[in-house]
Amino acid sequence: MALQLIFGMTFSNLDTYLLYAKQILVRVLLDDPRAAVQLPSSEEIEEYKAMVRSRHTFLTNVWCTMDGLKLTLEQSGDAIIQERFYNGWTHDHYVSSVLCFCPDGTIPIAYVNVPGSVHDSQIADYGNIYDKLEYIYKRDGAQCTVDSAFGNVTREFLIKSSQDLIHILYVMRLRCGSLLSGVCTHFSHRCHA
Repeated sequence: MALQLIFGMTFSNLDTYLLYAKQILVRVLLDDPRAAVQLPSSEEIEEYKAMVRSRHTFLTNVWCTMDGLKLTLEQSGDAIIQERFYNGWTHDHYVSSVLCFCPDGTIPIAYVNVPGSVHDSQIADYGNIYDKLEYIYKRDGAQCTVDSAFGNVTREFLIKSSQDLIHILYVMRLRCGSLLSGVCTHFSHRCHA
């Protein structure tokens, strides 16, 4: 509606131009290697790890973060189709996707257009995202940060926001013991190396 008012066009004309613009965009992006969703090289992984480490010193091996994306849909008139895209948790209709983001904004791993009733962790499993992240972990020792939506599985290559603090405290003890002579001022605790 807003575009119709701005450009002074009817919906049918505007829709035709939008469809044409989408076709042009797809043709341009298909030929651009920077627009490809592909696994990065080992050198790129090391660059990403350094970028994350420069901002978050405790995340020493993290190269990307993974999260779900829910795009709202109009409710279908067909009850069977509607049921697939309905998310009971949020009480709305979605198409879901799971994306991995690198610090430079690229998306190296994605699985898109899944019915909204499917959980993010299941989408990552269906789309072989876990397998790809495990491959990167075995190849480069790189990990991915995730939120609590991926909390039902324990995997070495994932660092969860809901994860126990045991590993983090262990790393802090090692660092505090060597860097601050046994006193960790960040948490006002004594560190034992």
